[in-house]
Amino acid sequence: MDSSYLTLNNAGVQIFINGDCQTAAKYFQESLVVLKQLAAQLSVASHNRSKFDEDSSLGFTLLEAVAFPEKLSFGNWDGSTFMYSVPFLLQERESFGERELSFYSSIVLFNLALCFHKRGIKGHSKLIQQALNLYRFTLQLLADSDALQSRVALMIEALVLNNKANCHYELCDIAAEHDAAERLVDILMMGVLQPKHGFPKAIIEELIINSSIILDMGRRAAEAA
Repeated sequence: MDSSYLTLNNAGVQIFINGDCQTAAKYFQESLVVLKQLAAQLSVASHNRSKFDEDSSLGFTLLEAVAFPEKLSFGNWDGSTFMYSVPFLLQERESFGERELSFYSSIVLFNLALCFHKRGIKGHSKLIQQALNLYRFTLQLLADSDALQSRVALMIEALVLNNKANCHYELCDIAAEHDAAERLVDILMMGVLQPKHGFPKAIIEELIINSSIILDMGRRAAEAA
């Protein structure tokens, strides 16, 4: 199986970390092209479709964060809200079906969204809108992969919702921001995203704080109306 999607994604991650989001985006886009071609091949060989479940080897062990620093400083320009901005590396997998393909595609799409989001956080509304659209597509791919009940997929969904809420905030769509934050709280309340499961405590704490800030702002706005 063509694994250039993996090479392209991981090269894009390194370029992103080095500070060149525009070039990184090109690598992520090329990775998505390869994944789309693989999807066409797998749709023909539908017998290769595999079930994604909690016991699948596709999990956080095969989806490593580039960096999970103890103290995170990523945020909007006013420092009031947390933006997750660390793209993910992919590792090769022996068994590869359509659902895994959708899941991997969602990760690369998330990485691509980060490129636009990080470039747009200082008032570039067109870039923020592009990031928002990509976050929406990421959520759709996660749903298509049937992976949403796995812990790692829930973590990715939580990160997408957090960043999606930030995009709505910057585009002054308070209602949509509130909706994204409510879904984020629903995931956090499940109690499955725990450090003991491999999810960094610093990330979880930032998600909790950010969702609380957003919901509190929404309540105050409603009271003032």
